[in-house]
Amino acid sequence: MRNDDNKQRVSSLGLKAESYKEILNYDVLKKGSLNFFDVVKNSNKFYTIELHKCDGYFRISTEYGRLGVTSKKDQRVAMSLDIAEKEYNKLLKGKLSKGYKEVELAQSNTGSDKAKELVNLDEVKVKKVKKVKSKLHQSVQEFVSQIYKEAQVQLNYLAVGNNDNQNSSPLGKLTVNQINKGRSILQEISDIINNKTHIMIDDVLELSNKYYMHIPKAFGLRISKEDVAIRTLNEINDQMNILKFYEDSLRMGNIMYNDNIDERYKQLASDIAPLAKNTKVYKQLVDYVVNSQSRHHNVNLEVKRIFTLSQKNAPEFDDSVGNTKLLFHGTRSANLPGILSTHIKMPNQLKGVYITGAMFGPGIYFADQSTKSSQYACARFGGNPNKFDTAFLLVSEVALGRIKEEKNARYHIQAPAGYDSVKGVEGSSLLHNEYIIYRENQHQLKYIIEFQPKRRR
Repeated sequence: MRNDDNKQRVSSLGLKAESYKEILNYDVLKKGSLNFFDVVKNSNKFYTIELHKCDGYFRISTEYGRLGVTSKKDQRVAMSLDIAEKEYNKLLKGKLSKGYKEVELAQSNTGSDKAKELVNLDEVKVKKVKKVKSKLHQSVQEFVSQIYKEAQVQLNYLAVGNNDNQNSSPLGKLTVNQINKGRSILQEISDIINNKTHIMIDDVLELSNKYYMHIPKAFGLRISKEDVAIRTLNEINDQMNILKFYEDSLRMGNIMYNDNIDERYKQLASDIAPLAKNTKVYKQLVDYVVNSQSRHHNVNLEVKRIFTLSQKNAPEFDDSVGNTKLLFHGTRSANLPGILSTHIKMPNQLKGVYITGAMFGPGIYFADQSTKSSQYACARFGGNPNKFDTAFLLVSEVALGRIKEEKNARYHIQAPAGYDSVKGVEGSSLLHNEYIIYRENQHQLKYIIEFQPKRRR
């Protein structure tokens, strides 16, 4: 586009919006991402605005539409930076005055191609990855590939349906600050739930609406109050899991969505190796899985592979309390990149939110029956099914010390005085034993068991 043509067009049209034109030479000087959500008005809109310095002129680029459905791009051309900035600020202020909220993004899924390439390096870890032939054992390659694929699928399912942007909200990667805004709103909702005997939709609708204003989600063409209202503690916990996935995505950066297996493995910060099937330990672990299956679960677990595991980022194991025992821990395959790259952490729990299944408070839960833990590794308690036919059990060496046995649910935020752990004993409230520790350094992950669940006939 020639500069003379721009002058003539600007003088006759001013800053009137016109169809967006793809060009190669421009720099993004400013960018803003806004979101508007109102369930009553069936409105779920976004607005992205950018200020570009082009070859001899400036332009304001806008993209807007319904989240996850449609969008349109416009541009406005100006011959000076001063005029362009005034127009940019006017458009931005106009949207904010209509109730739009700015969304802080570390990386964007909307706007111009160059804007999508911009990354806040303080928020997102990005590495240039060169594809080379893997040096890892084939079984380890397959394990790493599987857990990353499961994480991508799960993030899509939880947050954005079938959106192609696999690592983020529909607008892009939210910053930690933006994620924490969502957590604060969830805390407000939990306070309401805990202070009322019966929760009606209207009790939480305003705050739920506010939550999706700050944590964008694609709902499709129609939004109902029932879809939006966050009115149970389980639903709050689901949203907390989504926010944790967003944080994991930030921390792991583009490695989570890069097909270089060795770089993905390196990000896990763990030494993982296949355990030979002819070893004594392998046979003992298979026997442990098979012999500890419960008749109540109506499933048999077929062990496919076992890996040894040594984590680099886990706290140093403290077994000083004694009474160590190998126990199972079940978690979705999608959670493994986050767990292996750090460690199994105490739940990031909101005040007053008691998680279903956590009958003895926010601790780290283990089982001595393989099928009990396998339910958490599969889709037994809700969510979308795993992408693969196999899932994984973690086996930890747990220092239980002096155990407080409980026959009924009792909420603890730490081990009871004089005890080092809690054991939920099989009986009136529990079909199976549970072991709970309240310090992260009271266990160390030792093995990963890949299994295929097969329903009993």
